[in-house]
Amino acid sequence: MSDEPELAEGRRLLGIVPGHPTAGERKVPEEQGLVMVWPHLLVRHAVAALVEAGAEAIQLFDSWAGCLTESDYRRFVLPYSRRVIQAVQAQGVPAIHFSTGTAGMLPALDEAGADVLSVDWRIRLGRAWEQVAYRPAIQGNLDPAALFAPWAELRGAVEAVLAEADGRDGHIFNLGHGILPGTPVENVRAVVAHVHERAARQVHRERIHPEGVHRKRAEAKKSDG
Repeated sequence: MSDEPELAEGRRLLGIVPGHPTAGERKVPEEQGLVMVWPHLLVRHAVAALVEAGAEAIQLFDSWAGCLTESDYRRFVLPYSRRVIQAVQAQGVPAIHFSTGTAGMLPALDEAGADVLSVDWRIRLGRAWEQVAYRPAIQGNLDPAALFAPWAELRGAVEAVLAEADGRDGHIFNLGHGILPGTPVENVRAVVAHVHERAARQVHRERIHPEGVHRKRAEAKKSDG
C-alpha cells in the first residue's frame, strides 16, 4: 500500500497552472496536498529517466515561491520540494534549487536540502550565502537586465558578483533568472568567456601558491562559523 494520498473516487485532476493561489484555492487547504503530491510523483519518475539518460545534475525551478508568505511556503510547498530533492539525490546526482523573490526566506528554502541553492539578483550573493550559513553551494546571481549594458558596465556587474563569492568553494556563476528576450548574444558570450578566464586564473594561483589559498579558506571558514 502506498502512503501517498489518492484522489477520492469521482474526482479528476485536470491540470495545474502555476501562479499565485486564488481566493477559492485558499478556501480548501486540505486539497492542496493532493494538488502537490501528483506533480511530485510525476517529477520523481521523470528524474529517474533523466539521470538514466545521462543528466549529471537536476535543477528544480520554483519560480513562484516568492509569491507566498514564508508560512504558506513551509506549509504547502516545502514538504514536496524536499521530496523531489531527495528523489534527485537518491539517483546519485546533485540537486539545485532555484527560486525568485525569496530573499526574505532563504533559510526556509535551504531546509529542502538541495546541494546548491540558486538565488536571484534581488539580494547580494554574499548576504544570501550568509543567511544559509554557507551550507549549500550557491548559484547566481547576475541581473539578466545587465546583459543589455555596454561591456564596461556589464563587466563591472560580473565582477561585483564574483567579489561577493569572495573565492569561496562552491560558487556557480549564473544569472539570477532566465535570459530576457532580445538579449545580445555577444554579451552572453563575453560574460561566459570572462568568467572562465577569471576561474582559470584562480586555479593557476592555487597551483602556484597553495598555502595562501588554504590559509584564506581557513580564515573564511573561521569567520563563517
